[in-house]
Amino acid sequence: MKKQLLILFMAFFAVNLSSQNILTAPFTLGFLGDASGNNSASNCLYIQSVGVSKVQFVQDSPQTIYVSQGNDIPGQVKLTDASGMEYLIPGFIKWRAPSGNSPSTMIFKPNVGVNQNIVIYNNGQNQVYNISPSKYIGLTFRGRTLNIENGQVTGNSASMLTILNNYLSSLAKLTVANISVNEQVGNAEVIVTRSGNLTSVTTVDYSFSNVTAVNGSDFTGVSGSLSFAIGASSGIILVPIIDNAMFEQTETFNIVLNNPQNASLLGGSAIITILDNDPMVYGCMDTTACNFNPCVFQDNGSCIYPTAELCNGVDDDCDGVIDNGLALNTYYVDQDADGYGDLNFPILACQEGPNMSMTGGDCDDSDINLNPGVSEICNGIDDDCNGTIDNGFDVDGDNWTVCEGDCNDLDPAINPGV
Repeated sequence: MKKQLLILFMAFFAVNLSSQNILTAPFTLGFLGDASGNNSASNCLYIQSVGVSKVQFVQDSPQTIYVSQGNDIPGQVKLTDASGMEYLIPGFIKWRAPSGNSPSTMIFKPNVGVNQNIVIYNNGQNQVYNISPSKYIGLTFRGRTLNIENGQVTGNSASMLTILNNYLSSLAKLTVANISVNEQVGNAEVIVTRSGNLTSVTTVDYSFSNVTAVNGSDFTGVSGSLSFAIGASSGIILVPIIDNAMFEQTETFNIVLNNPQNASLLGGSAIITILDNDPMVYGCMDTTACNFNPCVFQDNGSCIYPTAELCNGVDDDCDGVIDNGLALNTYYVDQDADGYGDLNFPILACQEGPNMSMTGGDCDDSDINLNPGVSEICNGIDDDCNGTIDNGFDVDGDNWTVCEGDCNDLDPAINPGV
């Protein structure tokens, strides 16, 4: 089942501490029980026997160790119930058990106002268990055990802070630092550093949360688990960064560590900053304008707004069609710009444009000297484009023009063919 985090929050602390570090220590064993006295619990159930797991104590501390408020140690217990749901319970460590010089368990009391139902597996079935200020949660150190006799646990409050911080110092510490990457980097390398006790295999879960960067659009964040071999002092989490070829502001997202095994967390989260590599795009940002551009980052005052369509080669009314709804005339392509177009290439337009003419009939649109507007000359070419070559230069009708050698164009019997 997908885990969900339900934050039961009255106050992270009962006092206003100047927070700097989120400290997290894991506990393997423990118990759930009724608060029968200041230093005693009854009807206690081992958490491991009722399906509760991943128990951790979290404190937002101004130091790199746990701090107390009077005799109590404020913080939160994070746990996963038998249904796979994850909860964060605010409260404080109130006492420890057993009495004597070798305590194994810190006892946590929920804050006033906490009223949270969780699922436990007891007597062969799932049951609802209510966590409230009338309950205790026992946190047993890793590698230690606690004997529960007749459902009872007793202890005292001596040296609690020293005992808890000694346990904290016995664990390896995991930290993760903020990084900045360029958008075209491919993969962001998030380095998790492990210090202190490196004699055990360590694992830690990680997940991602959006800030201004969006998972799936700006980066690909998939939850997982990172392992450290014995002696290893660092591990790398690769996060694919998506280069979207569009200018954006600098964006960020979070990576969050959780559920450390054989280690504590100091901080436990980091900010990944994505620096954009695309040029800023200027243009129109107004969605009501004809030339709105969703890729524009800064408006440069170039917006064009809908008006009545004019014959100007522009989509004035923003309907996606240029010069629509206007009267169209037939023009002809006039490549030689002699004022006469080629009838084989008509154009429908609302006004005459370059290399266009409303007058057709040009028989050679590549020669400015050949069109219906010029006078025929005797040169063996149809200069006036009327379909007849050298018309007007064979007066006697003997099919010989003067430029072809007819020496008497008034007598059909006299020509070069006689």
